[in-house]
Amino acid sequence: MARRVVVDVEIDAVIKERLCRVSVTDLSTSGCMVDVGENEIIPGDRILLHFTPWADVSGRMVWMRRQIGGVAFLEPLHEAIVRKMGFRPESDGDAHLLYDRFGRLLPRQRATGAPRF
Repeated sequence: MARRVVVDVEIDAVIKERLCRVSVTDLSTSGCMVDVGENEIIPGDRILLHFTPWADVSGRMVWMRRQIGGVAFLEPLHEAIVRKMGFRPESDGDAHLLYDRFGRLLPRQRATGAPRF
């Protein structure tokens, strides 16, 4: 199974021969999760994603829930592109903060016996 990374990028895409913008929120070498906004697409439709000027990836929508859907790539995306686009904390000063698999900040744990307010 391909390792997934959290991303938060807006890229160009071609859906039904129309150029549009989509947001990518989850990425691996084999697929991604996209927010297609108001663009009409259903499972089975093809989509072309322009990740970089030299990395266009063709895929098929495999599932949709409202405007969020999963894309399975027809050819794998290079691992180096996946790593480069992956989520990283803003600075080394954030290294002590914990994030979930979607890049959301987790709440700090209270010390045992700490008073609850």
